[in-house]
Amino acid sequence: MAPPNGFVTAFIAASNLSVMEFQAFLAATLVGHIGFAIFVTVHAFATDRDAGKWPFVTLAFGLAGIAAYFFYDSTESGQI
Repeated sequence: MAPPNGFVTAFIAASNLSVMEFQAFLAATLVGHIGFAIFVTVHAFATDRDAGKWPFVTLAFGLAGIAAYFFYDSTESGQI
């Protein structure tokens, strides 16, 4: 029987994640989302924009919330 090739070995290693790594991922995600929400709040204050609901959206959705904060224009399509 032949030994597994590099792809199979990498696949097996990647599928053997421990619970601690998942908890570290969740902690890093939480810290990142909180940092993004703080950034949106500070940016809104510094540029005299109304932060509105965007810090909360950013807290929930991370980078998608930041993108929405910068690219959504409420004058075109009304309020969300």
